[in-house]
Amino acid sequence: MNDILQSKYIDDFNKIYELLSNTLDKYTTEFLEVKGVANPLLAKNKVLEQLKMCSNDEQYVQIVDSYLQSFHQGHLFLKKPEEKKAEVIPLIVKYVDGKYVASISNNDSLEGKEITAINGIPIGEYVVNHTFETGDRIFSFDKNGLLYNPEFKINDDSCNLTMLDGSIVALDKIPVKDAIEIMSQKNGINKENVRCGYLNGSNIPYISIQSFARQGEKKEADKKIIESFARELNEKGATDIVIDIRGNGGGTDEYFDYLGAFADRDYTQEHEYEQLVGLSGNELNEIYGKSEDVDITLQRLEKNPNGEIGSHVSVIPNGNSKIKNRILLVDGEVFSSADKFTKTAQGSGFAKVVGSQPTAGDGKGITTYSVDTPILRDSGISITMPSSMGLDFSEFQTTPDYIVPENDLTTDAVLSACPQIMEQIKNENQFSSETQEILNQADNLLEASELNKGQEQFSSKTSELLHQADSLLNESRKKQGKSPEHQGLGNSSMVISLSSIGGEGRTR
Repeated sequence: MNDILQSKYIDDFNKIYELLSNTLDKYTTEFLEVKGVANPLLAKNKVLEQLKMCSNDEQYVQIVDSYLQSFHQGHLFLKKPEEKKAEVIPLIVKYVDGKYVASISNNDSLEGKEITAINGIPIGEYVVNHTFETGDRIFSFDKNGLLYNPEFKINDDSCNLTMLDGSIVALDKIPVKDAIEIMSQKNGINKENVRCGYLNGSNIPYISIQSFARQGEKKEADKKIIESFARELNEKGATDIVIDIRGNGGGTDEYFDYLGAFADRDYTQEHEYEQLVGLSGNELNEIYGKSEDVDITLQRLEKNPNGEIGSHVSVIPNGNSKIKNRILLVDGEVFSSADKFTKTAQGSGFAKVVGSQPTAGDGKGITTYSVDTPILRDSGISITMPSSMGLDFSEFQTTPDYIVPENDLTTDAVLSACPQIMEQIKNENQFSSETQEILNQADNLLEASELNKGQEQFSSKTSELLHQADSLLNESRKKQGKSPEHQGLGNSSMVISLSSIGGEGRTR
C-alpha cells in the first residue's frame, strides 16, 4: 500500500486516539474495566494494524466507527450526513428474551420469529460490527456489560434473513412512505407525544411520554397536557399512577419539572460528574451544534487537562399532588436524560421502576459536541462525543426494581403486571408510613421517659409502641424485595386492554 496514504490514516487516527485517551481514560478504567469489558484504549496497536490494510477513506471510516463502538458509550459515535432514501428494507429487528426476532415487517409471517443471521453474517456479529446510520442505533448493554441493540433497522441494499429453522427469507426494499405507514400502524404509534388515560379493568391512571426531545410549541403543548391530567387526577383524589417512558431516548431535563405535577413533595437526587473535555459556559455555547477541529480541542485540553469535578442535583419538584404510589415503566431504549429521570425517580423514592430489562444508561445529563479530523471532514463526518459524564457505576444502565420478562411480542407483559405491582407498592408504602408513625410516637415517649424515669406508665407505653413498630418492620421486610417473578408475574397470563389510551397489547 502507498506509504503516504498509510501515514495519512495513521496520523488522523492518532489525533482521535489522543483525544479519546485524554477525555475517556477514567471512563474506560472506572466503568468498562470494572464491568469486565475490555478497555478500548489498550487496543491501539490492533487498530494500527488494521490501518496498514486500509486502502480508501470509506474503509478508514468503518474502522473508526467500529473503534468508537468498542467504548460502549452511547454519546460517542460518528455523525454522518443525512441520506434521504427513496426505499428502505421494511423490517425492525428486536432483542427479546436473549434472541433477535423480527419485530415489525411487511411480511406478517416473520413477526415474532427468531433470526440467526442477516446476509449470511451471524446475528450477534452483524449487530456489533455492522455500520448503522445515525438515528438507527439504540445503545444498551446485556447482563455481561456487552453492547447489543435491543431494536434496529436494516440499512443494507438487500436483506436475506436466516431463520432459526434454517430457512432463508428475502426482503425487498419498498418506498419510504409505505414503510412508515406499515411501521406506524403495527407499532401503534400515536402522533401525540404524551398520552393519558386509565388502564382498562382498573382505575389506575396512565401517562405515556415517548420523548423528552421536544422543542418550542410542541414542548409547551406536552406541558399543558401533563398539567391538565394532573389537575384531573387531583380532583378525583387519585393516589396511584403509571408513568410509561419506554422507548424514550431522552432530550431536555425540563420534563422533570412537568412530571413534578404528580409529586406530593420535592424528590431530589445528587449526580456526580466530571467535565471531561474542559468545556463550560460560553465555550460550550459557542460550539453547540457545530463541529470543532480536533487540533483546537487538543490545544484546549493542554490548558485545562483535568476538566471539572462536581455534582448536580436533579429535582422532581413538588406539584402538591395527592398521588403517593407511582410506577415508572422503562426498557432498553431509555437513554440519556430519560435514564437520568429514571435514576432520579428510583434514587429519590419518587417511583418504583418496572421493566423487562435495564435502561440504556448515560443518565447524567451529558451535553454532546462534535469534533472533526482532516479525513472525516472531507467525508462530511464528525465525531459526536460527551463533554461531561457522570463518573459512577450507574453510568451503564439503571436496573428496574421489578423485572418482568418480555416473553413475546404480542402481549405487553410489563403493562399487564402493573396492577399487581401497584398493590404491592401500596402495601409497602402503607407499612412504611405506619411504622414511621409508631416509631415517632415511641421516640417522643422515650424522650418523655428520660425526663420521668420513675413513672412506669411511660416505660409501658414505650415498650408497647416499640413492639408494634418492630412487628410492622418485620412484616414490611417480608413484603419488600419480592420481584414480579417471585410472585408469578413474570409468566402472567393477565392481558390488559388499553382501548382508553389507543389500542390493545403493545401500544407504546
